[in-house]
Amino acid sequence: MTALGRQLKLLEERAKAKVPGLDRVEAIREANKRLSENQRLQATTVSQWFAKDRVPKDFPPLWELVKVLLEMTEGEKEQPWWNARRASWHELWEEAARHRSPKEPAPSNPPVISLPAEAEGFVGRERAVGKVLAALDERRTVVLTGMPGVGKTALALRVAHEALRSGRFPGGALFADLDGYAAAPGSALEGLLWPLGVCDLPSGEAARAATFRSTLAERSDALLIVVDNVASAAALESLLTGLGDHRVTCASRRTPSRPAA
Repeated sequence: MTALGRQLKLLEERAKAKVPGLDRVEAIREANKRLSENQRLQATTVSQWFAKDRVPKDFPPLWELVKVLLEMTEGEKEQPWWNARRASWHELWEEAARHRSPKEPAPSNPPVISLPAEAEGFVGRERAVGKVLAALDERRTVVLTGMPGVGKTALALRVAHEALRSGRFPGGALFADLDGYAAAPGSALEGLLWPLGVCDLPSGEAARAATFRSTLAERSDALLIVVDNVASAAALESLLTGLGDHRVTCASRRTPSRPAA
């Protein structure tokens, strides 16, 4: 652990002693009120600052979190030594960044997997599985269409499990079911954000979609997202990643009315 991480843990412990029941998510939520949208903190990222050798890319988001904890600890929002405190934390941040070897890439996130099990008795569709895998190599989104009962979901899950076995998606695979066309995309996003470690869920579909994209942007290893029972392109849009090497496979009774990728 870096000196920065140790000091963060000590500060958090002092804040918890002053504010019984305080958790890190609450402190992050307060810090995010002061940050612009592109600087917002995620619980998983902040936890890596505390526990690993990860170093914040920029100082301002780190300082806003530190300020929240300092305010909880000291009991005042304005202190005569505020600038001195900021300077000392800036030094800790610079030291941590300086001592992380540039030859060593930041450690990868552990894979996240929330897939249902493969359907039993799924045989004789190796060609279909191969075609979908090949399509995922070329496109961000692959749509499987067909009448109810033809095996769209079983095919999507077989493809996902086979892709994991072959190492195509080292970041893992997530599953969202739009629940027979009844579930709102915001609910599906909640089921995708929890496995990614996002505990402080924003309200509203647009805010959750933005959080989903920003969380995926922090993950360097490719993820596959499987979405079942998609009624329309509109229902799928907020679940699309549009980022890096992440991919989406969806199952629908018909091709979405407007392009989904």
